[in-house]
Amino acid sequence: MSVVLAIEPDSPQADTLRQLVREQLDVELVVVTSAYAAIVAMNRQVPDVLLFGRSVAQRHQTTVLKHLRSLADGEVPQVLTIPALNGAEQAPQKKGSRFGFFGRQ
Repeated sequence: MSVVLAIEPDSPQADTLRQLVREQLDVELVVVTSAYAAIVAMNRQVPDVLLFGRSVAQRHQTTVLKHLRSLADGEVPQVLTIPALNGAEQAPQKKGSRFGFFGRQ
């Protein structure tokens, strides 16, 4: 069975990803929230596919990829960025005061 490692700090996004993978693919999905956790997971099992959440900083991506290359003898599996899932990019909401009031109507 193929292993997909996803680094996704956004919990709702990670939940949607889990649901999509469970329903659509026959793979083992490992979801972690940080680069450090990804490195620990890779030490246990080298993934076939690596997914980065959109909020994972480039320096963290570089660190993870460098470690993955050291484990995979220089050959890196497919690496993708997770798109916004399930309306993660919503229209901006009205801004209120610092107490949450919009003013008198």
